[in-house]
Amino acid sequence: MSIIPLNLNQDNKNQFLSNKVDEDFSRFLMACQAFIKQQNTNDHEDQLSSISRSIAVTFNQGNLIAQINLLDHKYCFEINKKYSGLCDILCNYVTFHKLLSNENMAQQINSEKVLLKLEEKAAKTHILIITTLIEKILALIFNIFLYSILSFRDQLRIVNSNDISINKEVFIKNIEKIETGDYIKFCVFKKSKFSFEGHSMLITKNQDNNFTFFDPNDGMRFNLTQEKLLKVVNDKLEYWHQSCGFNQVVFVNNTKLLNRVRHEVDNSTSILEPEILPIASLNQSLA
Repeated sequence: MSIIPLNLNQDNKNQFLSNKVDEDFSRFLMACQAFIKQQNTNDHEDQLSSISRSIAVTFNQGNLIAQINLLDHKYCFEINKKYSGLCDILCNYVTFHKLLSNENMAQQINSEKVLLKLEEKAAKTHILIITTLIEKILALIFNIFLYSILSFRDQLRIVNSNDISINKEVFIKNIEKIETGDYIKFCVFKKSKFSFEGHSMLITKNQDNNFTFFDPNDGMRFNLTQEKLLKVVNDKLEYWHQSCGFNQVVFVNNTKLLNRVRHEVDNSTSILEPEILPIASLNQSLA
């Protein structure tokens, strides 16, 4: 059976085939991208296994990128194409639902439904979309970041320039100031003349004064002490510095940042309702 609609003339048929080839090729490239990211993640995960147990989630970045298609996921397709990933909007999805406070809930979310929810609203909350031109210029030129938890002086000192590692004194001082329940977006990045390139992750402080960490590439880590959290953050910086040349970090209060644009992405009080899988289905999807 022909895949070309019968009512098209020859020129339209050629255009139809050209568009289909472009879409198929884009999906192939995304699948390759997801595979490579997952392989790099697996290697990095082995290095971190001695620090804390990582909880796998079905909505990790690699899984979602592999499911994207241009027809159903226009915004996610464009975000992935423009920013080389979905890490930032995934962090926003997790922040909206406070998923780092509930291990069981995070494990039961359906990745296909998450992709649809990202497409509907969260794709429009990427940090480089919701910040203004002036805010971008302040960050790019002066290292002044919107809703940063660090003072200007601490921002300049947070990375030890001699070995590209986290300044322990600055980190501990500021991490202790985080309010319980706030979600802090931890970004590792590098700046070029007119742009940023980086990777977004999340940290939250729990009621028992420990921390939870989320990396869209490899899942969640619960019950981290300050020292263990510092180790995880340092290892992430080292990994991204070695693999991509990222040499700067920023810690942004993502709860406050998203509250600023909450009314713009949804008129209701509920932004994205997570879809929960039955436990039996969850076990199958994680196998």
